[in-house]
Amino acid sequence: MLAEEPVREVDKALMAMVEPLGLVKGREFAPDARQRRILQEGAALGELLVRNLQVNPRYTEPYWTGTSWFKSFDFEVEQETDTVLQLDQRASWFYEAVTSTQGMVHPTPGTGQVYLTSKRDSRARLVRADRTYRLHVPADVPVAQFWSLTLYSEDTRRPYDNGGTEIRSVSLDSRDEQLKFNDDGGIDLYIGPTAPAGARSNWVKTIAPDGWFVYFRLYAPSQPFFDKTWTLPDFEAI
Repeated sequence: MLAEEPVREVDKALMAMVEPLGLVKGREFAPDARQRRILQEGAALGELLVRNLQVNPRYTEPYWTGTSWFKSFDFEVEQETDTVLQLDQRASWFYEAVTSTQGMVHPTPGTGQVYLTSKRDSRARLVRADRTYRLHVPADVPVAQFWSLTLYSEDTRRPYDNGGTEIRSVSLDSRDEQLKFNDDGGIDLYIGPTAPAGARSNWVKTIAPDGWFVYFRLYAPSQPFFDKTWTLPDFEAI
């Protein structure tokens, strides 16, 4: 990649840092044993650092006070402002997923999408694959189109592999005719190794020891989301 890609002005400081490791534009990469050790240890430590940043973002706050729900996009599309390159934001997002659009980063009432993510339960504990959780979605979700809850693996950041063969094995959404809603229009969704009695249609399966996280997506979010008169509570361990 270093041989093929241009060196931008913003990259020059980094180029100076990696030169002692044998990474030089236009020169064959042939690291010695010391350089290999440094690069391998650096890659492992780098992943630990960015994984922690992905789970515990330090550049933002939960969208609703007192919850563990964060907006996945709390940065600019370019990950850059007039004064700062948004390194933490860029690192955590591209470790967890990839790409962004104006509609995802800056939705407005009735257009775009909101991606909310959570890695913790109502007691601020990291969610676990060996426990079952309930997510109560209140009635009147503020969307002009639909909402969805999708399960991802914390190990791979890909859709969760629980052995299912259908999309609904990892994703439940408001268009799903199999979902059972409560009398008041709200709905209880479940994630865990076993489905509570009578709730199988509203359940997504986890398999230990793979950790997980979710995206709760709102397509064409409406005003109650933006003014926060509608709130999504945390997962409850049951």
